[in-house]
Amino acid sequence: MNKKILAIGVGALLSAGVYAQDFNATLGLGAAAVTSPYQGVGTVGTPLPFINLTYGDFYLKTGDVNYSLLSIGYNFWKDDTWTLSAYVNPLGGFDVDRSEMDDGYNNLDRREYQFEGGLKAVAKTGWHDMRVQFHGTYGEEGGHLGTAVFRPFEVNDKLTLTPRVSLTYFESDYVDYYFGVSQSEANRNSKIDKKYSPDGAYSAAFDLGASYALRDHITLTGFAGVEKLSSEIDDSPIVEEDVLYRVGVGFAYKF
Repeated sequence: MNKKILAIGVGALLSAGVYAQDFNATLGLGAAAVTSPYQGVGTVGTPLPFINLTYGDFYLKTGDVNYSLLSIGYNFWKDDTWTLSAYVNPLGGFDVDRSEMDDGYNNLDRREYQFEGGLKAVAKTGWHDMRVQFHGTYGEEGGHLGTAVFRPFEVNDKLTLTPRVSLTYFESDYVDYYFGVSQSEANRNSKIDKKYSPDGAYSAAFDLGASYALRDHITLTGFAGVEKLSSEIDDSPIVEEDVLYRVGVGFAYKF
């Protein structure tokens, strides 16, 4: 199903781009390794699409808000300082494969991706091309609010580095769905001795993105980052790691 959603969205925008002068597309593929917070899962390797498609004020891209796998959005307001957008994330949150968790934790209820929608604001600060982003996202299992500060540095005519610092607040329903434990789950998992009902939580993260132009239309793209989860998440009996690392690399082609 996830592949169908991606194929439909990409196909629709590519079809529009054949006839539209204001269509821009960057597509690529790479690989990523990401630390899972859950007990026994460890570091997970996965294919990673690089997508940045724009058609007028519509866009489809990866990594748009809070490391989203895929965002489909519309910029409904622009001026010299602000860009305001509405978006949906078909694959928000986490998809937890219980079979990868340690024995004694792997008889939990299923935690799945959720369909999310939200609003985003990006402001140009006027100081050395630094920008500030704010977002609010909500789905059936709760939502999150966040802010980020980032700035691209053109090291030379081929290499661009973009550091990014972010802070995200996760409301209590979201934290409870992905990291809470019900009494029935505690009863049927031997390493969990009681239910856990967390309050709202937060995370702080630093990421560094890089792009290197190999040719006119081909770019080597990579990123590395670290994220610290607050104690409300770390204290959950199904959580093993409160510091999450991520790294990825791939190639992208700009049409």
